[in-house]
Amino acid sequence: MELRHSILVTGSHRSGTTWAGRALALADGVRYVQEPFNRETNPEISGYRLRNMYAHARDEDAETLRQRYLKFLNPNPNERLLLKDPIALFSAPWIQDEYGAQVVCLVRHPAGFVSSLIKWQWEFHFGYFTSQPVLMESFDPDIRTEIERYAIERQEPILQACLLWKVIYSWVHNLEPKKRKWIMVRYEDLAKQPIPQFKRLYRKLRLSWNREVEAEILKMSGEDKPAESDDPGFKARNAKAMREVWMNRLSAEQIETIKDETDPIWQKYYSNRDWKLS
Repeated sequence: MELRHSILVTGSHRSGTTWAGRALALADGVRYVQEPFNRETNPEISGYRLRNMYAHARDEDAETLRQRYLKFLNPNPNERLLLKDPIALFSAPWIQDEYGAQVVCLVRHPAGFVSSLIKWQWEFHFGYFTSQPVLMESFDPDIRTEIERYAIERQEPILQACLLWKVIYSWVHNLEPKKRKWIMVRYEDLAKQPIPQFKRLYRKLRLSWNREVEAEILKMSGEDKPAESDDPGFKARNAKAMREVWMNRLSAEQIETIKDETDPIWQKYYSNRDWKLS
């Protein structure tokens, strides 16, 4: 199957991948595909069901995955597929190696990520990681130990979210740069300056930018939109205000906990200034 010119937009969930994916899919000749690796929303495709959430392709039946699971994408020779899927993060190197897809990876500030999971009361079962031995071997030993403990002993939601962020972005940071060649994007940078930042992404991905695209992105992220939604799905929001939501929702004690629990990984992507409203 030919996916040579496709794009994968990934990162952690709640990191703005839907917003970024939909904005990039505004380009002519691009078809948007919603989370093909999400076993909850796409439980079975072409007779194959992924074994785990955040599945690692090399812990799956890779040959079956190759022949059946991705078959439903059925790309047209005249279109570029844009796969929006945070759940495909740990399979992104495999997708890149197998199909030559360009990977765009979003990073969200740990406090923003944790705040969002707390709001929606989303918890995570770390057994999804421990049941994938190849993936577990790719984690740093100290993080692997934490995952094993959290898989057995349920922790408070804030601690779960902190470990999940640390697992995801330590793994991304440890990927070999030569092999990765990903386009890394901080959610906060997109939110602060949507138009210049998306223009930059369009150039890097060789997508066509025009006035219609710019107008649609402004509709998605303009200051006339609310900062938050009563729906965890995608809705147009005030992108600049979204950057500040966690600072108003979390207590000083919670912010300090998040900073401590995600250290030193947050320092790979953010500075101390990013923990303050400026």
